[in-house]
Amino acid sequence: MTYDFAIQGAAGAPNSFAGSPTSDARLTPREREIVTMLCSGYSNARIAQTLVIAPGTVKRHVHNILGKVRARNRAEVVTVMQDAPNPRTVMSLCG
Repeated sequence: MTYDFAIQGAAGAPNSFAGSPTSDARLTPREREIVTMLCSGYSNARIAQTLVIAPGTVKRHVHNILGKVRARNRAEVVTVMQDAPNPRTVMSLCG
């Protein structure tokens, strides 16, 4: 599987992060925060506590992230980030 990897910048640049080059999925700023925490091994409960949101909200964000990056589980999200061709972007989320 190839990965087209670039995260939408803070200024709102229209980049994409997806499990295939043809996908047009974009991660929201909150999803990027959660991906960073997933890469650090945080549980949904810990993410919820850190971001002061409900655990169910975290679960929904993780579900959306999985769909956008076409991953089957949290571990695959981390793998996608590590296999991404842009190391600077990976470092910003999983560094």
